[in-house]
Amino acid sequence: PLDGDRSLDMVIRRMKRHGAQALLELFERYDAGSVSRIAMDRAEARYHSFPGRDEAGAFRKMGFRLV
Repeated sequence: PLDGDRSLDMVIRRMKRHGAQALLELFERYDAGSVSRIAMDRAEARYHSFPGRDEAGAFRKMGFRLV
């Protein structure tokens, strides 16, 4: 979470590291045959684009940093 001491860039980098670790874990489990399928509920699907100029300005006004 953003707490004022971390920039959005730092949070994104950390999130990518965690995502890579989760993907490696998935591959290991898949290779071991211990992965089960879970149906995705398309009614719950959401898409959020990367923030634009207006969102970045609002983000800065809240006291956070982008980099």
